[in-house]
Amino acid sequence: MAFYLIGFEVRKVREYKSLNDHLALWNAVPLHRGAWLVEHPGSAVNVRKDLQALVDPDDTVFAVQIKPGAEWSGWLVPKPATEWLSKHFPTAF
Repeated sequence: MAFYLIGFEVRKVREYKSLNDHLALWNAVPLHRGAWLVEHPGSAVNVRKDLQALVDPDDTVFAVQIKPGAEWSGWLVPKPATEWLSKHFPTAF
């Protein structure tokens, strides 16, 4: 299993229920409106392709692997995201 930061930029206002349902199945944690944290068994390419199939062709999707020992810092980060980050990457500043 690997850890990922997933990002989206949607170009049109529409309902992304299938995307949100898919992220819920993965137990993804929202970081902010367009970013999620997730533990996933696949590669970053697999994550991106899975999610790309659920959005419009002109929407942006990216996935970047967060490696063990990664440092992080946040301000006004939602509590679930802070807890997820603290659990998996305990070095916080």
